[in-house]
Amino acid sequence: MGCGSLANQPECSISAKNRFTQKDIQILRETWTIIKTHYDMKKLGDDIMNRTLQKLPLVESFWRNSVIVEGNNLNFGEYDSCLKTDMSWKLEFQNHGLKLLRKLDEVLLLINDDTLLKNTIKQITNIHLKNEVNAEHYTVRSTVS
Repeated sequence: MGCGSLANQPECSISAKNRFTQKDIQILRETWTIIKTHYDMKKLGDDIMNRTLQKLPLVESFWRNSVIVEGNNLNFGEYDSCLKTDMSWKLEFQNHGLKLLRKLDEVLLLINDDTLLKNTIKQITNIHLKNEVNAEHYTVRSTVS
């Protein structure tokens, strides 16, 4: 499953129908409903991102650089700056956990519609390409135990 062609518009070869049975999809949705019902999604997102940082400290540099680049494009008052504290990137990093869970929720809602699913995955891919996420950032799987 994936989107390729980082140089140009990504081409998605995603088809949930070829990867999951209807029973699989039902189990995924039921499990996700239980998670959404019984867990604080903000806390869960924070926990996921904090665990990511513990397991993969190298992602810190990506997030720091991302906040600096984005912060340099914002308008601040004479004495204001998002770069003022070390907390800026950490806040954005943790907020990303909730964004991740919301996108997962969206993907699970669209899992039976390949066209909508592909469009959603393309949007996610384009956002990550815009933020200069590259192979160096996602080939860390082998380092996670």
